[in-house]
Amino acid sequence: IPPNSSVAFEVGAWIEVTQYGAGATTITPGSGVTIRSRPGLVTNGQYAVARIYKRALNEWVASGDLTS
Repeated sequence: IPPNSSVAFEVGAWIEVTQYGAGATTITPGSGVTIRSRPGLVTNGQYAVARIYKRALNEWVASGDLTS
């Protein structure tokens, strides 16, 4: 997830992440970006779906089929 200075997604924006293949997809914060999630930021298997929500300027919340 890039910092707001690189890509200015609107606060309140949602992005959906889907793991199509066998390899895990990791949601990774860019410099200065905080992603809040429980339990982690790695998709939980093929066809797992997660969403990230922009809560503040450089703060996101991840939810869905995620693991650590």
